[in-house]
Amino acid sequence: MFIKSYAALIRDQWPLIAFGFLAIFFGNIGQSFFISWYGSSIKDALQLNDATYGGIYAIATMTSSVLVITFGGVVDRIRVDKLLVFFSILLTAACLLMYSVDSVIGLLIVIFLLRFCGQGFLPHIAQATVIKRAAQDKGKAISLVGSGVALGEVVLPSLLIALIALLGWRESWLFIAAAILIVFLPLVLFLVKKADLKQPYSDPNHTHQSSDASRRHVIRDWRFWMIIPLALITPFLVTGVFIQQDFILEAKHWAPSVLAGSFVFYGVVHWLSSVVSGNLIDKYRSRNVLILIPIPLILGLMAIANINHPALRRSLCAYLVWPLVQPTR
Repeated sequence: MFIKSYAALIRDQWPLIAFGFLAIFFGNIGQSFFISWYGSSIKDALQLNDATYGGIYAIATMTSSVLVITFGGVVDRIRVDKLLVFFSILLTAACLLMYSVDSVIGLLIVIFLLRFCGQGFLPHIAQATVIKRAAQDKGKAISLVGSGVALGEVVLPSLLIALIALLGWRESWLFIAAAILIVFLPLVLFLVKKADLKQPYSDPNHTHQSSDASRRHVIRDWRFWMIIPLALITPFLVTGVFIQQDFILEAKHWAPSVLAGSFVFYGVVHWLSSVVSGNLIDKYRSRNVLILIPIPLILGLMAIANINHPALRRSLCAYLVWPLVQPTR
């Protein structure tokens, strides 16, 4: 029954699911785990220490988050294909700027654009669109499109290592920029057309008197402020772990290949937990599942602090076993 429900959803709405999955997969370009593989090269090229690099990353990420919250409503007013074209071009520009970055200010702008487009708006467009159009299977649909992060975590680290070794860390960004324009943009626009997503969605059950979705209503609701700590703690801490992975590897005396290999196991567990959680959300509601988020986070941080042997490195994946906050890092 569990597998059949997912199979039926994919069969009936595969263009919608594929659109969301692809947008989130390419959004990995702005995710912390992706950018972190360039951390040591960036710090060496610009002569930055860990604290300065972390500060730049934090400022860029916070600025991106504020702007996504401020302008996130454009998804409800502007056609999906136009938004995808705009943010794809902006993300491509960020990749080209990373190729030539040579200053702290330039790095701040580049990381902001990567986070704003990749980690911010591409997943936001995908999730908002899928949630509106997935009818009764919203949890399952989100878990499927969210698997774009998990797949990226499995395949991209090894690909990046090979790409950097082959082309160099700067030149690899030119390849990524080309992939956005040549592969992602044409394919995602085809899926938008196939899924008939060009026109803004109008909920037939929505009335002008309803204010449930308004920012003012949400901000005044005490439940929103109760949820915020749970929703933010995981991406906040995991981002710190990702961008400072060089420090962790050095402290544990591990080779970079140790962490790269762990990402395969980590991505698989992430995907499996995503599929399971999607079913749980539909069955038990998201607010009842949300309270479980801190448990794997605590276990994972304990593993990072206390486990040093490379043979046990896969314990690091525990801090992301629960994917309800993906893709927000």
